[in-house]
Amino acid sequence: MRRAFLSGATGFLGRHMVDVLLGADWQVTALCRDARKGRPLAERGVEVPQGSLESEAEILKAIPEGVDAVFHMAANTSTWRGDRERQFATNVGGTANILKAAAERGAQRFIHTSSTAVYGHHEGAKTEESAQLGSTARVGYVKSKWLAEQLVKEAASKGLPSVILNPGHIIGAYDTHNWARMFFLVNQGKLPGIPPGSGSFANAREVAAAHLAAVEKGKSGENYLLGGPHHSFFEVLTVIGKLLDKPIPKRTTPKSLLMVLAFGGDVLSRLTRREPRISPEAAYFLCNDDRMDSAKAVAALGYREIPVEDSLAECLEWLRVNGMLDE
Repeated sequence: MRRAFLSGATGFLGRHMVDVLLGADWQVTALCRDARKGRPLAERGVEVPQGSLESEAEILKAIPEGVDAVFHMAANTSTWRGDRERQFATNVGGTANILKAAAERGAQRFIHTSSTAVYGHHEGAKTEESAQLGSTARVGYVKSKWLAEQLVKEAASKGLPSVILNPGHIIGAYDTHNWARMFFLVNQGKLPGIPPGSGSFANAREVAAAHLAAVEKGKSGENYLLGGPHHSFFEVLTVIGKLLDKPIPKRTTPKSLLMVLAFGGDVLSRLTRREPRISPEAAYFLCNDDRMDSAKAVAALGYREIPVEDSLAECLEWLRVNGMLDE
């Protein structure tokens, strides 16, 4: 039986990764910072050593010798500058730690979950050949993920076979705070507005499946973009409104207004030291037009692009089954 080591297993995408691995008869070891969150995994036969990405020693102790694949999915996705120090410690320092431990334990493959954000904004659809503008990013999350990628590519050049996957907007079951928040707000009639951005939307289950495929089919040191159908946020919220049979705002919020609100929130947060409702970093993502071409992943990894309507329906079904919507 092949063996996997996984970071971020209790998160949104990580839970899908566990499903995919167990479904393919892999033995799974999942590093968990919080032992309580790891209990449901343990009940499914997953080994759940407690440890932190900030501790190379704890990771080294947890990774099995000669593990077939390490899937590094954990990340701090905060869009508030007040979290930047902790975010870099997790996203950059944590990646350095798990890479060192994986190499020392003789891992056969390292699969790194990055983000399309490292490429920045480009006219038209981004491909793996597009320039990565994350090196000059002012958004902490983007810069931290770009720096983490450089560590992975360096490890690949030194002999640790490593593949980098760059998902777009991910939708699916197990989501409680990403696009699921839009379901909560629309359902409660509290959606204040619709941002003017757009993006490529990926299905969480298919993103996880592509990670597993990358173990055998991904080329070391290379990136694979995992996008999907391109939609405006208005179009996505329209689908959510129809699924819930609830009204949504009829127009998008102007970018200029969002930026003013974000600037005001940032000023206030510097005084209160509390995260604002909308930060300049969050406004960057909400106003961005993020187009991706997933042709490379489709051809090499068998990646499947799923209609956004299907992914949203999966998310809604899971929320309803788990009693997370007041209906």
